[in-house]
Amino acid sequence: MMTGTGYTREKQNAALSAELRSIMDTPIDGLLIGIPTMDPKGCKYPNWSRHIERYSKLYPKNRDYYSSLISRPDCGKWMRTREYAEAVQKIWIGKTVTFIGSELGRNKLEKVIRWTCEGTTIEAPWREAYHEIDNLERQAMEATDDIVILSHGVSATCLAARLAKNGKHAVDLGSIGGFLATMLSGQHLTPEMAENTAKI
Repeated sequence: MMTGTGYTREKQNAALSAELRSIMDTPIDGLLIGIPTMDPKGCKYPNWSRHIERYSKLYPKNRDYYSSLISRPDCGKWMRTREYAEAVQKIWIGKTVTFIGSELGRNKLEKVIRWTCEGTTIEAPWREAYHEIDNLERQAMEATDDIVILSHGVSATCLAARLAKNGKHAVDLGSIGGFLATMLSGQHLTPEMAENTAKI
């Protein structure tokens, strides 16, 4: 998307591409940017390695980056555990959550979050959500919950950056909902359980 192409959920959009590049080029206090780790031991490396030269030009060298694979449990056997699912769930345990995502009612991440906490729910379009980003940003800023969890495609990346710029804690968890629903189904982590669960 940064190079100006489109994909299934977002058509080619010059404004979206420009905003993504701006996020990479202009540091925002408190914003952690995840990129593919390019770890040769990772199961995604054969695919990502074909793009190293092209993508590395988009990443300024004087920045700290984090792993974009934390919400992709298919990237490592060690991640496909209940312990990992519980570690992810700790992001919102004991907090109120503004959830912004597409396909509400069927969105598995939304369901997992609502098993354990309350808050505001805002629907984003499944396709071309970037057209609604200003409205989504306004609603997120008006919400008084402790944290914003995002799950609506690449537009969530832009929204997370906008919210960080305005001092709002937001986390883009992508499509991790199905994994969490499977691992946590039937026994959900409560705030009390979270206190007794060892950190991973």
